[in-house]
Amino acid sequence: MKKRGPYGHKMIKVSVYFWCNNLPAGTDEKTAWASGAIHMNSNKVKGIKHNSVLFNSTSDDFLPKFNELLKKNDVKLIKQTGKYVETNLN
Repeated sequence: MKKRGPYGHKMIKVSVYFWCNNLPAGTDEKTAWASGAIHMNSNKVKGIKHNSVLFNSTSDDFLPKFNELLKKNDVKLIKQTGKYVETNLN
């Protein structure tokens, strides 16, 4: 039986953080601004270095900033649809 490597060594991990500072009075603990940071975690096996980008709006620039972060690390996403594989999604 082949020994498994460390958890996550075959993954590309991205974390999203939403700002919670200076919220309007009366907001509850589960409220955050629709802006924050997207972090790409380092992965030595895949040659990925820690990197991050900031976004100002989940509706306006979240996806473009996410794609910017992927491009900074030359990460390409592919999507399998039926018999075909779509590339260059970012």
